[in-house]
Amino acid sequence: MDRRYMVGVDFDIEGGQTQAQINNLVTYAAYAHTLYPNLRCSFTLATLGASDGSYGGLNGLGDMVVKAIQSAHLTNYTINLMAMHFGSASTSVCVVSGGKCNMGQSAIQAALNLEPHLRRCGQPD
Repeated sequence: MDRRYMVGVDFDIEGGQTQAQINNLVTYAAYAHTLYPNLRCSFTLATLGASDGSYGGLNGLGDMVVKAIQSAHLTNYTINLMAMHFGSASTSVCVVSGGKCNMGQSAIQAALNLEPHLRRCGQPD
């Protein structure tokens, strides 16, 4: 790896991966950090902006990624939230305003929903 130009890698995880594949990916990322401690590592995960008090955010796949990160003791990583069209206007998936999903507020809510999810998965503050 030419370290002069590469500063990091992002894993865009959208679907179809098994738990074993996710575990392997995170394990390799943790190993890469032992070789290149300044390498930035991020995981882009689909998310919802639930505003119904459920803190619904990451789907099952995102949950697998967070748990794999915890198990691999990976540090120095970032979780990028893939906030997108949240479907029909429902507080279970977005912040509803005027009968429609308010995408800006839903993206903010998705970020707020991530923190308690990380705590439930054992991530530090």
